[in-house]
Amino acid sequence: MAKTKELSKDTRNKIVDLHQAGKTESSIGKQLGVKKSTVGAIIRKWKTYKTTDDLPRSGAPRKFSPRGVKMITRTEKECGVHPKNTIPTVKHGGGNIMLWACFSAKGPGRLIRVKERMNGAMYHEILSKNLLPSARALKMKRGWVFQHDNDPKHTARATKEWLRKKQFKVLEWPSQSPDLNPIENLWRELKICVAQRQPQNITALEEICMEEWAKLPATPPKKKGTKSAKGKTSTVVDGLSTEDMSKEQLEEHIIRLREELDREREERNYFQLERDKIHTFWEITKRQLEEKKADLRNREREMEEAEESHQTEIRVYKQKVKHLLYEQQNSIVELKTEGVVATKLLEKEQADLENELRRGMRNLKVDLKEHEFSNENYIKNLKLNHDKEITKLRSEFEEKVREIEATYEKKMQKQRQEQDLRRKTELHEIEQRKSVHVNTLIKNHEKAFSDIKNYYSDITLGSFNQISSLKEQVVDMKKKEERLEKEMAEVRQQNKRLTEPLQKATQEVSELQKQLANYNKDKALLARVKARLKVADKELKDLKWEHEVLEQRFSKVQQERDELYQKFTKAILEVQQKSGFKNLLLERKLEALTDTLEKKEAQLNEVLAASNLEPSALNVVTRKLEEVLDSKNIAIKDLQYELARMCKAHNDLLRTYEAKLKAFGIPADELGFKPLESSLLKQTLGQGPAGLVSAPL
Repeated sequence: MAKTKELSKDTRNKIVDLHQAGKTESSIGKQLGVKKSTVGAIIRKWKTYKTTDDLPRSGAPRKFSPRGVKMITRTEKECGVHPKNTIPTVKHGGGNIMLWACFSAKGPGRLIRVKERMNGAMYHEILSKNLLPSARALKMKRGWVFQHDNDPKHTARATKEWLRKKQFKVLEWPSQSPDLNPIENLWRELKICVAQRQPQNITALEEICMEEWAKLPATPPKKKGTKSAKGKTSTVVDGLSTEDMSKEQLEEHIIRLREELDREREERNYFQLERDKIHTFWEITKRQLEEKKADLRNREREMEEAEESHQTEIRVYKQKVKHLLYEQQNSIVELKTEGVVATKLLEKEQADLENELRRGMRNLKVDLKEHEFSNENYIKNLKLNHDKEITKLRSEFEEKVREIEATYEKKMQKQRQEQDLRRKTELHEIEQRKSVHVNTLIKNHEKAFSDIKNYYSDITLGSFNQISSLKEQVVDMKKKEERLEKEMAEVRQQNKRLTEPLQKATQEVSELQKQLANYNKDKALLARVKARLKVADKELKDLKWEHEVLEQRFSKVQQERDELYQKFTKAILEVQQKSGFKNLLLERKLEALTDTLEKKEAQLNEVLAASNLEPSALNVVTRKLEEVLDSKNIAIKDLQYELARMCKAHNDLLRTYEAKLKAFGIPADELGFKPLESSLLKQTLGQGPAGLVSAPL
């Protein structure tokens, strides 16, 4: 993996500014694309040192002692300049890139470049596109095992789930085991090859990495042991053989070899310690594994015991539930029996209450009949009073309307005359003002013309006199001729300048005179208008007062009308209810009488048939029955006539009320009543002759 780049100074300062603005570490990291841990470290550094710059540090420990540095310097001075003894300086380096690769015992697999920051999703994509093709290209047999290190992206739950779904066998990566990281050897070989070619940019670095990776052999080269020759060969050190070295050089070479031997022994001791440490860790881990397995067996035994106790508790709870269900069934039966008994008691109480209510209803019907008879007289009196009040109000309002019309007609005529007189006066004043204005303009023009004419004639005469005098003195005044000509020119210019102000002054005087005349006339007109306005204001106040009085009267009359309308509606509803109730009673009585008559006739026929009376006695009985029936029929006709008369009076009352509603401007649809019709008598009630409207006094 490539080394993480250090943040620039601007980015670190921006992190501090956002922190001072009140933002959290996570929001700053999302905004700038930086890890939350990095943001927290920069903020802590700023809080501690009040700066984000890199501070001087002690650095890594020295690799060489002062003696070793001297030896290297001395050796470098003694050795000659040779390519194998020089380390080239890399100028314009190719940068760094992030790579992913895989390998097996059969050789290296694919090598790809990771251009963005690695995450779990990208790692899944890399594995899906490169791992299986690499295994096929290397002709791996079934049962091969995949291994990767303990990077957080590799050990994430999503990555493990993805590998499990793809059915990859994964070998666990033991921590702190660099000997189990063999790909580092390939990275080393690749770095050596890339360093020899010295790439100049990122693109060249990527191409060189791909080429050198493809050149890596399937198996590492084996060191070929050289058989010892028959003759003894000399060792070459720093370009010289041991035979050619001097005593001092051999001593220095021996010292270096002894130091190397000491260093190798130290490394061997270090590796032995590491081996012992790893072995100790392995034993500790093995012992911990056995302890965990024993703990797991104990836990499984506890789980089995808990499962058995759980099953026992379930059986106990089932038995308890059965007992509870039995008790619930018994309580339900008891409640049902109690409910039946309570229902019977309630039914008995309800029947007693219904009987009491029926008796109360009969008493209420009797009281209702008494109230109906008393309300009929009240309605008659109310109708008479209502008619009297309506006629009185109508006469009063008609008289008021006539008075108001006459008053406003007079006011209209008076206002029309005043407006005509005002219009004529204003026209006459405007004509006089315009004629005076025209005469004034004519006089002013004539006066200005005469003034200008006299002015120019005077100037001309003066000029002629001056010219004649100059001619007489021409001999003496030759020297002054030029000056006089200049003065003459100045005089002419002055004359021209004076004519223009004169014209302007005359025009201003005429305009001021016009304005003065108009001002005087407007002033007089304003006084007259103010006087008329005062009169109009007074009339307006009087009219407003009269309007308020009329509105109060109108609201009062409207309120009285609404009260009468409500009373009348209430009375109509009561009359309708009473008449409907009466009609219903009469119809039921008639049905009962007809049924009784039929029964009596049947009984009479049976009695006559059973008695075997003589014809004369039978005729007498029949005559008496006919007389009784005739009297009953007459009573029925009287009742029908009375019913028709009441319906006719009711309908006429409704028509009268509709006419009154139309007179007062109220829609007739608000009435909501129609004449009553009797389907039992096979005739229409309420449509009789006009004589049924009123009863004789």
